[in-house]
Amino acid sequence: MDRLCASLDSATSDDLIQKSALQDGHASPTIRLKALRKFRVLMLRAIQDRCMDSVDKEKLGRIMRNMGSMIEHVSELDIIACYAKAVDDQKLQTTQSLQSICHAIEIGALVLEILTASEFDKRIFPEGLILSCLQLVKNQLDNIIYPLFSLTIYDDDTTHFQTNARSFLQFAESMRQSRVDLATLLPLITRFLRYTFKLLQQDEIDDHMIVVIAYISMGPFFHEYDDQKPSCLIPFVEDMSVHPFEQLKYNSMDMLCKLFSNYPRHRLWMLEEILTSLNSMTSMDHTVKRYRLRNNTTIHIMSALFMQLIQSCCTVTDLTGNRNWLRQWELKAQKMEKANNDQQLSNLRSTLMKKASITWKSGIEAASQSAVYFVEMLLSKCKSRKKESYSVVEYRIIVEDILNDVMTVLNNPEWPVAELIIRVFSKILVCICLPLSPQFITH
Repeated sequence: MDRLCASLDSATSDDLIQKSALQDGHASPTIRLKALRKFRVLMLRAIQDRCMDSVDKEKLGRIMRNMGSMIEHVSELDIIACYAKAVDDQKLQTTQSLQSICHAIEIGALVLEILTASEFDKRIFPEGLILSCLQLVKNQLDNIIYPLFSLTIYDDDTTHFQTNARSFLQFAESMRQSRVDLATLLPLITRFLRYTFKLLQQDEIDDHMIVVIAYISMGPFFHEYDDQKPSCLIPFVEDMSVHPFEQLKYNSMDMLCKLFSNYPRHRLWMLEEILTSLNSMTSMDHTVKRYRLRNNTTIHIMSALFMQLIQSCCTVTDLTGNRNWLRQWELKAQKMEKANNDQQLSNLRSTLMKKASITWKSGIEAASQSAVYFVEMLLSKCKSRKKESYSVVEYRIIVEDILNDVMTVLNNPEWPVAELIIRVFSKILVCICLPLSPQFITH
């Protein structure tokens, strides 16, 4: 850190520092990626050896601010739009911008890795640094990953946006460094999401970060790819067991379930956003099922997402509080056993059963409410409308596929939510056929 800060003070280019034009257009000293990788190794070693108390917090904060400035510099960059506007002699600069985006995403992953490796005082980190990292990843998923993947699905799409994306891809594929940068984008983003999930496991986050993480996690489920068509986003590997884009979806599913479990007041709008975006699935191939179960059968990734979200409502979120309560209960029980006080021991056991019952019942009620909302909204999209007859047919196919996937996992012990969905679906059908009260559904 001393060398890095000394190089920043001198503001001369060397093996640690380079000069980059940041937001104000002036050349500012920034730390080279190679030096930041070495900094990460040393920081993790210091954390492992428990000698973080000797680290200069002011210098650490300065390095983090420099990393944040590099992330903010490219956070809002739309490289496809920049390429479309650039004249011939400026198009080469877009390849340099692509490399800067890859470096910024890797720097964001380094920030989260260091942050989640130990319990830091958050005041060391610049305000808004984590949010800038998240915004960078969200923007580049929207600006690069999804448009380029859609080219493998919509070959005959001649819209202005698709034409720009196709032109940029052809130009990037003609240059070796750009091919390398495009191939590293998905692994870098997946790595970033893994550390984001670790952050969700460790810390409480504010509403703004919840919204950004939720939108990052939802996006991959409404985009598909044709694995029969080559793309420089996915380098060809013979023994590739999981497609990188599927791996991105799995990490996104973990984050969504964690948000759904930890922040109950945000469940409704997350479900609403996912179900509202189902119209993009009407153009997808529903026969492609890539989510593999333990018995080697497969279901659609969206079916797995809905079931995992509902099932996550039953996850106990306050593990520390419950462990502390149970530890105190065990100490009381041991004292009563030694005193042979059977009456108080019986009352204490009743308290434990009551506590467990309340926790279990609250989880089941939350899962039931989410299941009812999910099934009702799905069925509402299947109602006949004269102006949208095509969409209605497509929605009915989606519902049929989801129910078939639910039946596929019905007897699997790790998917207890399947029975709940079938029960809710059956009760709603009964209410449609018979004049029963709405309370019957949620009972």
